[in-house]
Amino acid sequence: MTGDSDAAPAPALEDRGEQESLLGSAPSDGSLAKQQLRQLPLPAAPNAQNIPKGIVLQVLATMLFALSHASIKELGLIHPELTVLVPLWLRYCIFVWFAVPVSTRCSRKKLRATWRTKAPTLQLCRSFLNVAEVGLVYLAVPHLPLADANAVMALMSIIVTVLATLPPLREHLGVRRAGCVLGGFCGSLLIFRPGVEVINPWALVVLLSATLAAIMIVMTRVNARSDSSDTILLWTALLALLWTSLAMPFYITLYGWPEISPFGLGLVATAGLASTVGDYLWIAAVSLAPASVLMPFQYSMFAWSCAWGFFIFAESPSASTVLGAAVIAGCGVLSWHFEHRESSERRSGQAR
Repeated sequence: MTGDSDAAPAPALEDRGEQESLLGSAPSDGSLAKQQLRQLPLPAAPNAQNIPKGIVLQVLATMLFALSHASIKELGLIHPELTVLVPLWLRYCIFVWFAVPVSTRCSRKKLRATWRTKAPTLQLCRSFLNVAEVGLVYLAVPHLPLADANAVMALMSIIVTVLATLPPLREHLGVRRAGCVLGGFCGSLLIFRPGVEVINPWALVVLLSATLAAIMIVMTRVNARSDSSDTILLWTALLALLWTSLAMPFYITLYGWPEISPFGLGLVATAGLASTVGDYLWIAAVSLAPASVLMPFQYSMFAWSCAWGFFIFAESPSASTVLGAAVIAGCGVLSWHFEHRESSERRSGQAR
C-alpha cells in the first residue's frame, strides 16, 4: 500500500463488519494499521492467488512487531539508566516522519483538510492512551521473557470483546462469545499461575498496557464515525510526539541529555522502523486475503517472540505460558468467528 489510498488495492474482506472485527484484533504495535484499515474501500470477491501472499505478509508483520519488542528489551538491558521516555520520544519522531507524508499525501492543502477533526477531545484522549500503552510495554519488556509479554498482550482481543458491549458501542455479547471471554481468562491464569508462583508485577504492567490498547481500539471505532483514518493517524502521530516532547525538558533537567551508544540508537531505530513497516505489511496483507484466513496467523507473533527470545536472549517459555497463549489465541479466533457469523446471520435476515 502506498501513501495514496486511491491507488491502494481494496482489502479482500467479505463486508465492513468483518473489516471492523479484524480492526479490533490488530496487534498492539499496529497503530497505523488500525487507523488506515477502516477507511479502505470494500472489495469484490478475493483473488485466490493473492491469499498466500497475504498470509506471508501477515506473518512477516507479526515478525516485525516481535522484533520491535526484542529491540526495546535489548535497549533496556544495555542502557538500564535510560527511562522509558527517551526511546519513546525517538520512536514517535520516526513515526511522525512516516505518518505525516502518508496521511497528507505530501500536500499542504491535504494537510489543512486532514487536520480538521470533529472530535478533538477524543483525539487528545486517544493519543495520550497510545503513548501510555506503548510506554508501559517499553517499561515492562526488559524485565520479562518476550514470549510471556506477548502472551499477556494477546488478551487484548478478549478485552476488546468485553469493552465493546459497553456504551457507546453496545455490541451484543451472546453466550458463545461470553464463553470465549471466560476461556481467555482461564488462559491468563495459566500464564500468571496465581497461588502456584508469585505473580511477576511486570506481567501486570503488560496486562494494563493491553487494557489501555483495548480501550484505544474501542475509541478508534467511535472516532472513525466522524473522522477519516488520515485525520486519526495525523492527530495520533503529532500529539503523541507532542506529549513526549513536552516531557523531555523535565527529563533533561533531572538527568541531563541522554547518552546513548550508537548501538543503542540503532536499537531504537530498529524498534521504530520495525513497528512502522509492520503496520504497512499488515495493511497490505488485508488488501490481499480475507480476514477469515488471516485471523489465526496474527497469533504467530507469539511464535516469533519465542524465536527472538531464544536466539537473542536464550529464553525458553514455560509449558504453562505456551498452553495459556494457545488457549487465549483459540478463544480469540472463536470469538471473532462467532461475531462474524452473527453479523452474517443478521444481514441475511435483513435481506429477506
